[in-house]
Amino acid sequence: MNNVLNIVHCIDTEGPLNESIEDSFVRLFEYFDIRLKPTKENFSLLFNSKLDKTYGKKISRIFNSKTLNYNRTLKELKLSLNKTLSTKFRSSLRDDFDNPWIYSWFCVAHKDCDHNPRSKMLGTHAIFDLYNKLKDLNDDIQFHYHPLSYSKDSSDCATGWLYGRTNLVDILARRLIDRNWFPSVNRPGFHVTRPDSHWFLEQFIPFDFANQKQSGKKLKNLSEKHLSDWSRAPNSWVPYHPRHDDWQRIGDSRRVIGRCLNIGTRHSLLRKKDVEQAFQEVRDNKRAILAFTNHDFRDMSLDIEETYQLIRTVQSENYRDIKIKYIKASDAIRFYKGTKSYSIKLEALLDQETGLLSINSDKNTFGIQPFFAYLSKSNHYYHDNLQIIKPYRKWIYLFDKTNIKIKDLKKIAIATNSSSGVTTIILCEQIMDGKWRSIYLNN
Repeated sequence: MNNVLNIVHCIDTEGPLNESIEDSFVRLFEYFDIRLKPTKENFSLLFNSKLDKTYGKKISRIFNSKTLNYNRTLKELKLSLNKTLSTKFRSSLRDDFDNPWIYSWFCVAHKDCDHNPRSKMLGTHAIFDLYNKLKDLNDDIQFHYHPLSYSKDSSDCATGWLYGRTNLVDILARRLIDRNWFPSVNRPGFHVTRPDSHWFLEQFIPFDFANQKQSGKKLKNLSEKHLSDWSRAPNSWVPYHPRHDDWQRIGDSRRVIGRCLNIGTRHSLLRKKDVEQAFQEVRDNKRAILAFTNHDFRDMSLDIEETYQLIRTVQSENYRDIKIKYIKASDAIRFYKGTKSYSIKLEALLDQETGLLSINSDKNTFGIQPFFAYLSKSNHYYHDNLQIIKPYRKWIYLFDKTNIKIKDLKKIAIATNSSSGVTTIILCEQIMDGKWRSIYLNN
């Protein structure tokens, strides 16, 4: 359908955020080198954009009633979600196929932090479980990761997925084993991609809404330069396969990166000309996907309504021949590739005498190997590499004294994606010595 613009609303789902007045003024100093006493009076000036005459409009673009109006507690978050998740609200924003608004929740896990000054929800499953209960059947739950910083502060973000104080594979292993879930789409925390995350995603997760390239934008402060540079990436709403050695350039990697700009925040905001570009690329018979992101720790309803009106305005002005259609994040890769959804059938055989686990796939998996994890009877979670017998098709793993013996195993979990983004999971559980039960899932 070359007259349809597909739209994906990605949400960096991080739970409540209770930023103190003091922390707001610390950020003011970090961004603009402006020192003000953290008083209620000065915060009121900041909140109501009353500092422009003294310091210029650059202040109110980042600090204003919208960006500082946080859902500070779980109660406030749920009250805010009551509107955005309601049938009435979703239905007031229908697309041209009569579909209500669709959310793609990219759930983070705040864990292993020594400092939590902004009262974030801690735990591997805390945020994931909340939204798994609240989401609509048409919504999506996908992956969002904040690398642990050396400061050990839950509000800080590092850049290393596999280095430093990483808990990446532990989070994925626990969600796989405890919740029978594995992602097919990623949204990088703080828009950060580095070589280790690029290569990790290339093994396991086929789609990534990461590209924040915006025409004419220059990185202005140290925070942006440190984390979110996408200056070399394609300035297009058409997703691309990145290079192996440069994820910002078009290449021949298996995974696909889509563009995703911000709404309701302080930088890389979705503008009218960006929306016009998406419509025009569809008119030019390109597989454009208009994707945007915001956070659940602010009231999202106004930003969503404004974004919907922006899209409809652009459509009515020059693109009435093009329809808009909401899709969830996991459907984006199928649209981009122009292929039907298909799943992979895995077979796992465990020889309890030798400890040899054999895994076979009936089709090529997305990555060179499935994600493999297991849980001991002492409740320790492990992730390991498989021995590749035939890339994308056959693997083995030997349980022995170098890792864990069969009798000490509680669960084995295997997850993989097809290139169309369908996740297959096998969960094997030892219900008593020598007797195992298997669960087979497609998501």
